[in-house]
Amino acid sequence: HYTPVLAEPVPARLAALAGRIGRAHRFPAARQARALAAMATVLLAAAAAGYLARGALEGEAWRQPAFVASALSAHKVFVPEVRHPVEVGAAEEKHLVQWLTRRLGAEVRAPELGGHGWKLVGGRLLPDRDLAAAQFMYEDPSGRRLTLYVRKEAGLTDAAFRFAEHGDFGAFYWIDRSLAYALAGRLDRNELMRLAQSIYDQLAVPAGRG
Repeated sequence: HYTPVLAEPVPARLAALAGRIGRAHRFPAARQARALAAMATVLLAAAAAGYLARGALEGEAWRQPAFVASALSAHKVFVPEVRHPVEVGAAEEKHLVQWLTRRLGAEVRAPELGGHGWKLVGGRLLPDRDLAAAQFMYEDPSGRRLTLYVRKEAGLTDAAFRFAEHGDFGAFYWIDRSLAYALAGRLDRNELMRLAQSIYDQLAVPAGRG
């Protein structure tokens, strides 16, 4: 990509600078030429590094699945809600899970996080483009909230945990079989990872077992 740049003439200001350096130190003409070439190489390397870094960041953003942005947006909208944070409360968990399972067209469960100090608040149905998505909300004794976003995913198969950030909260997301998951919250990254691992382990066990 940079061969044409090497073929371009040296900018006049660089040539003048190299000339001044050569006169000040009485460099032979050949040494002045080498110094000028070295300066051009350094400038070219800096430009290339900036280009590659920008490309890497753009590539990472491009690789992030679309459902992650939807999960983070839904988290940001509903977590501050006081009177109506969920559509169906935890007291109707069985109905909530059955309803969301039917609407998503895949088995959906609300993982148990009581052992980690988090209780289920409830959940809701959300639109995600032309798909249905589920959001489960959890809360700890201090009032912090987590949301687990679930959506069918047919186009991606990578099940590895990945991390995304948006402002001062983050999300661990993964894909398991036909479903995509994103656990979002304003938590320490390690704590959020432990909760995501607990959810993953629970959902790996078929319903009715374990």
